[in-house]
Formats: sequence, C-alpha cells, structure tokens
Amino acid sequence: MIMLLMTVSAVYAQDTQNPWHLLAFENEEEVAFYNTEMVTDIETTAQNVTIALDNGKKFTHPLATTTFGFDPRKEGTATTNESITNPQWTVYYANGRLHFNKTVNGIAVYTANGSMVAQFAGNYSEVSVHLTSGIYIVQAEGRGAKLAIGTSGYGNTTARAAEIKSVNVPVSISLRASNAIKIFWNITAGNSTTSIEIPNVEKFFFTVDNSIVFTMKNGDVNEIADYKESEFSDTEFNPIAPLTIKATSVENSISTIATVKAKISGFKYLPNGEYYWVDNEVASAKYENDGFELKFPATLPDDFLFPISEEMKSLEGITVSDIQANTGGVSIDAYDSNGKSIGSFELKLNGCHAFYMYADRSFTEKGNPEDENRLEFDCTYKKGWNIRYYSPLEGGRITTQNPLDEDFKWYFSAILWHEK
Repeated sequence: MIMLLMTVSAVYAQDTQNPWHLLAFENEEEVAFYNTEMVTDIETTAQNVTIALDNGKKFTHPLATTTFGFDPRKEGTATTNESITNPQWTVYYANGRLHFNKTVNGIAVYTANGSMVAQFAGNYSEVSVHLTSGIYIVQAEGRGAKLAIGTSGYGNTTARAAEIKSVNVPVSISLRASNAIKIFWNITAGNSTTSIEIPNVEKFFFTVDNSIVFTMKNGDVNEIADYKESEFSDTEFNPIAPLTIKATSVENSISTIATVKAKISGFKYLPNGEYYWVDNEVASAKYENDGFELKFPATLPDDFLFPISEEMKSLEGITVSDIQANTGGVSIDAYDSNGKSIGSFELKLNGCHAFYMYADRSFTEKGNPEDENRLEFDCTYKKGWNIRYYSPLEGGRITTQNPLDEDFKWYFSAILWHEK
C-alpha cells in the first residue's frame, strides 16, 4: 500500500451551488473528481476502486496508488468526472461548425456547467452547431476537451483544443430543488453503517484487506474494516435503532431457567469520591425452547451509562478519541420461576467472547496498555449498540471487529452452588 500526500484547496464554500466533490489522486496528482450528488456507490476489489454514478457509468482507479479527498467545488465544474490525459483528437470551431482532425463517433457538446448543447449519433469529421463565446466541453469516443470560443471580427468564432484535462463522460448536471446538500458519507462495513462527515475528512484510502483508512482534519487516523458499500447523503445515517438479540439452541441449557434479563451494572462515582452500585435492567424475556429473544431499546437513559474516562484511569497507554463518551456493557443473566439468579449467558466461539455495549456517541479506543499483562485495544464504536470482542489471538485483544468468520454460539453457565 502506497500512502500518498494530498493537498486540497477549497476555493468555494460548500452549499447547493458548490457541492462536495470526491477527488481521486494517483501518484500525488489529481486525476478525477466526482460530484457526490451523483455518486451512488464506491465498489472495491483487491486491485481497483470503482466509482459508480447515477447515470450508470463507472470509473476505476488502482487501489494501491490512489488516495481520495473531498473539496467543495462549483456546481457543474467541467464534468462529473475529469481525468488528466491528452485528447486522442483535436477540434476547432469555425463558421458554425466543429471540425475534428479525424472521423469520430459519439459527439456531444456541453456548456461548462454541464448542460447539453448538442448531440450527434454516427461518425463525423465535422458537425454543425451554433456556439456563442464561452467555454464548452466537446466529447467524442468517450473522451473530451475544453474548447474556448472567442468572437472574431466577422461574427465567426474559432478555437482549437489544447492539451488540457480531457473528460471521460461529461453528464448533464443540475441543481437539486432542495437546499440540502450531501455532507455525509454513510459507510456499511461488517453488520453496521457509520456516518462520516465529509467536511472533517482530510484524505482516505482503501486497503487490500477491504478496509478504509481515514485521516481526519483534526489529525485522528481511523480505520473502518470489512467495507461493503456506501452512499452519500444530506442526512446522517441514524445508527440509533432498537437491537433484537435472538439466542437459539443454547449450549448447557437447564430446565429451571424461566426468565432472561439483560442489565447494565457498575459503580457510579460522586464528585466527593463516594460511589454506589447501580443495576439497571435493559430488557427481559421468557426462556423457551432452549432460547430467548431480547429486544433492546434504541436509546438508553444517561444514568444507565458510565464515563469512559473512569475506565481510562486504569488503562494508561490507551487513546480515546472522545474522553467525554459514556458507555454501558450488558450482562445477560438467567432466573428461575422464583426470580432467583441461577446463572448467566455467554456468546463465544473458539476462545473468543462477544459482549454487547451501548455508546452515547461515536469514538475510538486504541492502543496498548503500559502494563504488559493488559490487552491491546482496537475499538471503533458507533453511536448506539455495538459488539465488543475479546480475542486471545496475537497476545489478546479487545476489538469491535469480529476476529472470526464463523457465527458465535450462546452458552449457559450455572452459578456453582445452583442445583440442576
């Protein structure tokens, strides 16, 4: 993976007339830009990153040598996609006609803001079209050139294409009726969707193992693993949604389990140093047919959660992107018909354990504790419900990325003194 440096100069403030554009840089040179209003998806393979547009066109960049960024640009700047190459033909305009240096097909003429002026099917070396003075985009054979038309003393205009940025596919661009512009990139990775605020992104690139690595303008570097698809939107993806946990065929099940309860418990600390224990129920369900179904609410009250800063007091060497974050880890317990606690449930596989956790905001928790006996942390939390994994692999890690490709299984563990 080649990490490239990229500079983006924002000439325009982002608004409906200057929407965000996705910029592609290959070997530190800008090779393409795409209006995010028209990008429907970004597809990846081990070799390429492909930008899909709402007109059905797709454009490919080499994954290993391409970095990306965002820039608010004038609506309709040249084209939706602009590549830096030399045109394979030349053209000039005179006496109301475009003259090509060879026979070409697929001729189309656009204004600089993307509005189509004329289109011609078939093969031609010259075509008749009325153009006033100004800048135009002339397309033929899938390429194009900017054509500057100036008025002559006779009312005729002439111009010749220079070695400029030629275009792959100029498309008609129009302002959206709404005042909203797309400033969020909603990325689906693994089993969740994360919203990235475009104005906060400095640059990003894709890796061969299907991750996206972001450098944010505040200096943070974040990685989203297991990338699947994405879309640009004027609204943030709302990850605050109810969560349903369904356990079937629980291992080591016993007949005396009647009820299952999910709780968030822990010590609450007061400013004077005193503390007290809280035990808040998140959800409950009947235990039937060796299984249960718990429905967690979309949001939790503040008093259910605990400041991440308290956890950090015992974890020197761990970096948290937002020390104001609050979280709550869920334990799932079993009760008999008398309401007596008789055991707990675990979600695990091959030594790895999975735990449900709620976060009141998106943040990261990464690093190696200074105590060598502690686990490495590699967690990227989204606002709402998350799964945090303990993995014994590579010396032990706490991560929000599933370390295994298989589904985890539910196990019941009885309290030692409980009679089966």
